[in-house]
Amino acid sequence: MKRILTALVLVPFALYSIYWAPHWIFVGIVFAMAALCYHEFAGIADASGVKGPLWIGFIAGAIAMWRPDATSLIV
Repeated sequence: MKRILTALVLVPFALYSIYWAPHWIFVGIVFAMAALCYHEFAGIADASGVKGPLWIGFIAGAIAMWRPDATSLIV
């Protein structure tokens, strides 16, 4: 039930950002969703025993989002 309620809240924001929002709002929402997804991934990795600087992945993702041409440099 919790996931259905979350979807009901987030679907209008997703539809707005995809169809009607200015480009910078769309990019901001995509960046926020990517950051939240990576935060959840880092929590799962930490709970599974993976120790390390997981914040580096967040920084690399942020750089890749704003400068896609720098992705090869990050790798």
